[in-house]
Amino acid sequence: MEFLVLQKVMSELPSAHIPVAHWKIPNGIQLADPTFNVSSRIDLLIGAEHFYRILYEKEMKRMTLGPELPMLINSAFGWIVTGKVSDARSNVVNCCLATASDNLNIQLQKFWEIENNEERAAWSKEEQDSENHFLKTFSRTEKGRYVVRLPKHINFNHMVGKSRAMALTRLQKMEKQLERNPKIRSQYNAFMQDYLDLGHMKEITIEELQKEAMETCTKKFHYLPHHAVFKECSTTTKVRVVFDGSANTDSGFSLNDALLKGPIIQDALLSLLLRFRKHEVALVSDVEKMYRQVLVHVDDTGLQRIFYRFSLMEPIRVFELSTVTYGLTPSSFLAIRVLHQLAADEGSKYPEATNAILNDFYVDDYIGGASGIDEAIQLQKDLGILMKKGGFTLRKWCSNKPEVVVGIPTEQLGINLTVSFDVSPEEKVKSLGITWEPGVDQLRFYYDITASEQAWTRRSILSSIAKLFDPLGLISPVINVAKILMQELALLNSGWDMPVPVEIEKKWKTFYSHMAKISELKIQQFAFVSN
Repeated sequence: MEFLVLQKVMSELPSAHIPVAHWKIPNGIQLADPTFNVSSRIDLLIGAEHFYRILYEKEMKRMTLGPELPMLINSAFGWIVTGKVSDARSNVVNCCLATASDNLNIQLQKFWEIENNEERAAWSKEEQDSENHFLKTFSRTEKGRYVVRLPKHINFNHMVGKSRAMALTRLQKMEKQLERNPKIRSQYNAFMQDYLDLGHMKEITIEELQKEAMETCTKKFHYLPHHAVFKECSTTTKVRVVFDGSANTDSGFSLNDALLKGPIIQDALLSLLLRFRKHEVALVSDVEKMYRQVLVHVDDTGLQRIFYRFSLMEPIRVFELSTVTYGLTPSSFLAIRVLHQLAADEGSKYPEATNAILNDFYVDDYIGGASGIDEAIQLQKDLGILMKKGGFTLRKWCSNKPEVVVGIPTEQLGINLTVSFDVSPEEKVKSLGITWEPGVDQLRFYYDITASEQAWTRRSILSSIAKLFDPLGLISPVINVAKILMQELALLNSGWDMPVPVEIEKKWKTFYSHMAKISELKIQQFAFVSN
């Protein structure tokens, strides 16, 4: 028997609570679902080809409960209550759809969404609940750091099941992979050790675990599996550990399912990049370990437990992550919301820096500037001071005017500068997918052309097109040619991996061979004339 695993099979059934006190259900029979009258999630949907196999044939198969009431049918799982209920309190129509999106479809979706500049809808109830929850529960330490609570679904305790066995299994699989690559294992250990050294996680001792097991504890615990992601272009951390909040517990729900996402409170990417081009003196930076500078309240850290050991020779240890964790649904909202709260709490003395926090950050990237060098220098200083009040450190500072970054420690600069602070035109800073050469203050596009003798397919062509990233529309004439090709590909009835017709392949090869010329395009970052 094959099963299709979904995050949600369908809406909860029954759609409303059904009173059954007046039903004459015989004593001593085993119901397949003792709480059949309580609205609950559906765990398993059995197809008609299997359903009738579970019904008993030789024994008494059915009992009638009375007029206008359902009947009982005996099955391998126990007695099933089935039939129409006249006093049901709601009439809900369910429509189920299961889809599976591959990476290419996701790429294409993002490709089209770049040009989508629709106004954002009003916050949903869930989003407003997340905001209200933040305002009621956030606090600050004596040193100024913010402490937040995780916003939870109303049915949180019922949704989050046991996760210990799942997390252990994932750890063991990951360890086998790490043992085959000692270099990656070393980097993984270094990442975890950094977490420990900075106090971003703490070990839960055996004594504490034993005490929890002996006591009747109502506190919820959840174990997060984790894995490595690789970022070769990073100038700081090549291997980063990501904690998987989307891993299902034994209830069928994941921790992320049971947490509220929160609203989008940052400006759209297009707005931010347009404002960046208004500044004659450009200035960029990013927040060091932004999520991990925000503490999670001790009542919620039990939801962020992990298993780990630094060697197979050690026993497996339990740790709790003490800060906002990358990989959980509300993390982005919480981290950005804390920045906005910092601006509200401490920003009265730093108006320009406050405006920068509210309008010129894209998650942990600051991308802004000023109209003159003196203003940019003051902005850089004020922004650093204001962010420090919340425990945040800005690093990778870079400007098109070397005078702005004079005095900033070398380790906090975003590019390699000589002693005289002359910026080499070859140095590049990538921020939000746009490549900016601060030395000549130009925006550039880079597209890797991979020589291939294999026949082009619908999949490989669309994958190549979807890698074009142009939120400002600077290379729209090129993108439009690609879109026309995409339309022609969409009309094909062939499969994804079948070679495309000769005439389309010829068009594509001609277009693709010229794609390298995109790298020759140079656009001034500053979109206006001085003064």
